[in-house]
Amino acid sequence: MAAAKTMDYKQLKDWIKETRHFLPMEDYRFALISGLEEAVLHQTKEEGISDEKKYRLQWFGDFTCFQLEQLAQDNPHWFDEKAFLQTFLNRTQQRLVSFQAPPLEEDAFLAYHEEDVHLFFARFRPLFADYEDAFEGLPVDDAMDVLEKASTLKMLKDLALLHALKLPRRIHKDELIEIIQRRGSLSDEEAASLAEEPVLKIEQYANQHHINVHIELKKRDMIEYIYEKWTEQAYRMVALDAVEDASSTQTMVSPVLDLETRFEEIYRHYRRVKNRRRNRVFVGLVFVALVVTYLTIDFLNLLELPFQLF
Repeated sequence: MAAAKTMDYKQLKDWIKETRHFLPMEDYRFALISGLEEAVLHQTKEEGISDEKKYRLQWFGDFTCFQLEQLAQDNPHWFDEKAFLQTFLNRTQQRLVSFQAPPLEEDAFLAYHEEDVHLFFARFRPLFADYEDAFEGLPVDDAMDVLEKASTLKMLKDLALLHALKLPRRIHKDELIEIIQRRGSLSDEEAASLAEEPVLKIEQYANQHHINVHIELKKRDMIEYIYEKWTEQAYRMVALDAVEDASSTQTMVSPVLDLETRFEEIYRHYRRVKNRRRNRVFVGLVFVALVVTYLTIDFLNLLELPFQLF
């Protein structure tokens, strides 16, 4: 890629594809928090907020990138693009210094606007990747804890879809053995011997050895399943960390080998999410219209009834 004085979005995307120096997902998380924090602070002071939403919002500062995106998608009027972009620019400019790369063209980024928040995320998420010991912008254990505390089962299904995974409610016996072998560091011989036992005894073995896994996936099991499947399909790449010593490196993780496919897949995912939400709204409006029509007809029939009595 030819040297440039500054980079716009396309040039930044091309630079990432060429160098494989993705931006750390933790930076994306901070930018998302910046885009939402003012609205969330206001909402937590509102008296009319539901108890369920209030409970989830108490973990806002600990949310993963996925949970922050979900919050913005559920409440698009809460999301401040300019606040997101300013934090994105501040952190990315510092990263690019250590990458010895051209800075971003700030005016071009600040002028960017997307009518739909889903498409906004579809453009920015692919620029970022997690460090090897992180998931969705947080250390793995922290991510699992907050996903368990503040996610519904539907949200976990959406998290799986985001990473091109299908989340089952049950896992097969061979998958159960694989998980126990991986977490318990069993040899192939020990795993083969355990596989001959019935499922109940296998689960008892896991429990006795403090391996948290069940054939019927509980909420925590689902989160761990998503993470483990994601790491299986992930690959490692070296990226410079944003420190003064530009020779410092850290391993980062991206879920696909073909970087153009990464951008396309994430874009398609957010298009699907947008269409699914729009369809739910349409179905809801149709239902309301049918109910109103039925009640109107019923009311008119009641008005005619007195005249029919004479």
